[in-house]
Amino acid sequence: MIGKHVGYYFGSKLIAAILNLLSMAMFVRLAGHEVYGGSIVAMAWAAITYSLTLQWMRFAFFATYREETSDIQIANYLRVLALGMIVFGILTALAVWLQLVTQNTAIAVYVIVTGLAAYDALHEAARTRLQARTVAIGVITRSVLILLLGIAALKFHATALALALAFGAAHWGGAIALSHSVSGVLK
Repeated sequence: MIGKHVGYYFGSKLIAAILNLLSMAMFVRLAGHEVYGGSIVAMAWAAITYSLTLQWMRFAFFATYREETSDIQIANYLRVLALGMIVFGILTALAVWLQLVTQNTAIAVYVIVTGLAAYDALHEAARTRLQARTVAIGVITRSVLILLLGIAALKFHATALALALAFGAAHWGGAIALSHSVSGVLK
C-alpha cells in the first residue's frame, strides 16, 4: 500500500511539475514579459496575503488531527475557512473602497487567495486521510487547468489580470476535484 501511495504522490507531482514548467514557458511566449510579469506580481501578493490570512488555519487544524473525530474536525475547519474567506472578502472590498489597492489587484488577489485556501484545505484533508489517488487527481487537475485556463485567458483577454484569474480559477478547479475527499463530512 505504501508503494502505491508513493507512486501516486510522486507521479502526480512529477506530472504537475512538467505541466507547470510548460505553462510558464507558454505564458511568457503568448503574453510577453510585461503581462506575464504582472500576473507573477499578483500571484506574489496573493501568496504573501494568503500566508498572513488563511494559511495558518490548515496547520492549526491538522496539527491536532485525530482519525476518530476526523469528520467533525474537517467540517469545523471548512466552516472556519469559509468564514475566513468571507471576512477576507469584506476586508478586500474595504481596501478598495479606501483606495489602498486597485480593484483589479484586489480581485486577482482575492480569487487566488481563496483558490489557494480551498485547494490546500481539501488537499490536506485528502492527504491526511491517506486518499493518495484523490490527491493525485487534484494535483494533476490543478496543473492541467492552470495550463488550459491560462492559454484561454491569454487568447481571449491577454492581460495580467486575466492570467492571474485563470491561476486562481485553476486552484478552485483542483479543489473541486479534491472535494470527493470530504464528501462524507459535508453532511
